[in-house]
Amino acid sequence: MFKYLYQGGDGQDTFKDAALVLSVTPSIIGDGNVLLDVKVNNDTPDRSNPGAVGINTMEITTKLLVADGDIVVIGGIKKNNIASSKEKVPGVSKVPIIGKMFQGGAKSDTLNELLVFIAPRIL
Repeated sequence: MFKYLYQGGDGQDTFKDAALVLSVTPSIIGDGNVLLDVKVNNDTPDRSNPGAVGINTMEITTKLLVADGDIVVIGGIKKNNIASSKEKVPGVSKVPIIGKMFQGGAKSDTLNELLVFIAPRIL
């Protein structure tokens, strides 16, 4: 679990929790099935306001009926990071024609997806 500094308006700084949490509560049904109450939280810091850091909260709550020994896959927990940068040599990069040789740039697009596999077993 991560703690992010949250700066309050009255001068008091506090810490808020931001984490990726999976909570599963199983219930055994009489016919060999398992009822799962699943809750997934994906909290991240919101840095859009430079004065204070808030928390972006994404949450899913669901119930699954799974046979003993079967496997369930939960997906859709995605994070897409897009970044670009430009580098140049001061002064020389502004010279016409040869200035392009003293400039450079990079772009990146990264998509991360978290898959959760749940395989309940009755013992």
